[in-house]
Amino acid sequence: MTTPFPYTAAAKRGRAAVLRILIAAHGQWVDGEKLIVGGHEGTRRARELRAQQFGGHLIQRRPHPFAGGRWQYRLPLPGELTPEQTTMFDDGWDE
Repeated sequence: MTTPFPYTAAAKRGRAAVLRILIAAHGQWVDGEKLIVGGHEGTRRARELRAQQFGGHLIQRRPHPFAGGRWQYRLPLPGELTPEQTTMFDDGWDE
């Protein structure tokens, strides 16, 4: 049986690096290319961070407003989302 997310040291460092980038952005949108750290897919690490076993962070994703086919990500500031908004993650990203 395989686990859905890797638990290797490299994957753990990648998730920590992506989380640091999103925290440093102070609620602003970050281009997906800026999340690529240490040769790992930053967007994959962001998706993993949303999973409950890695904290269930409320990372949001949206299409880049000016660059077709690219995505942006952000970690909302504390208190920025209402309780209703925190459950609105049915965007197909986690499938």
